[in-house]
Amino acid sequence: MLTTRADRALAATLAGAPRRLRVLLQTSAAAYLGFMDGDDGDDGDDGDAGARGDGADPCVVLVDDGGIVVPDAVRLPPGLTGRRLLAPHLDGGAPLVVGGGRVRCGPREVAVQADLDLRIGALPAAASSWAITQIADVLRTAAPRSLRPVDRSHRTTRARSAAGAGPWPTITHQWSSGFADPATLVTDAPGLIGRGPGVTPSGDDILAGAILAHTALGTPGIGAAAARIVQLSAGRTTAAAVTSTRGAADARAAEPLRRALVALAAGGDAGPELRSVLALGHTSGADLLRGLHDALIATTHVAAERKVS
Repeated sequence: MLTTRADRALAATLAGAPRRLRVLLQTSAAAYLGFMDGDDGDDGDDGDAGARGDGADPCVVLVDDGGIVVPDAVRLPPGLTGRRLLAPHLDGGAPLVVGGGRVRCGPREVAVQADLDLRIGALPAAASSWAITQIADVLRTAAPRSLRPVDRSHRTTRARSAAGAGPWPTITHQWSSGFADPATLVTDAPGLIGRGPGVTPSGDDILAGAILAHTALGTPGIGAAAARIVQLSAGRTTAAAVTSTRGAADARAAEPLRRALVALAAGGDAGPELRSVLALGHTSGADLLRGLHDALIATTHVAAERKVS
């Protein structure tokens, strides 16, 4: 029997009683699997609706060998791809089941050990300014593109200047203009969720990056705000985006981003790690870094204002 490894956050799900899954979304190197509401044999393949995360349960993400390990991932062993493992289900409707330490699809079975740690650490406040500079430098090398602003009325002179300084998207929001209150992040979330290009739309990636920054900094109230954003995302964006946002809310990140945050926390040169994040997907890397950058800027500005007052 083949054996593989998975995100620690899936330990209880993988070891628990068998539960049936359905395919929510397939990409070139991963398959996002959601839990079925009932054991009625429905494979859940209902077009666009099936590709959207319902938010009730975490996904199980089958990642091909060599693919990017993301929150809730099961990394498949060499020689086995998600498409090959899932073929009996996709082609013939064979049950797809997780539980008892295994993922099973018809006659195919993989034993799984949940021991991959994707949790981020704390980012010392003293490292924020250096982190902002490094992220901005890397973002300036990203491919230029533009998205219609969410709400120009939220923009300040400072925010307009920051938006024009590099080639990242021109999505704007109150919290990037100096308001670090997590409640404001929740207020802005509906204008970002599901918005923009990509398997994980740009708006969702920006939100996930911001949540990770505030979580790493220990911003008061970010836990409740992040949980609310996960709820708001349910049914409004892709399964991949919900998985990313849920992971961020639980202080977990895709492996390249986790390494970058660790390097930033150390206060040294994080350029190589940040550039590896920039390579994620067509737009995801730049958008995740944009969210990190904007949240760090917002928190730094508020801290400075409080110090002056």
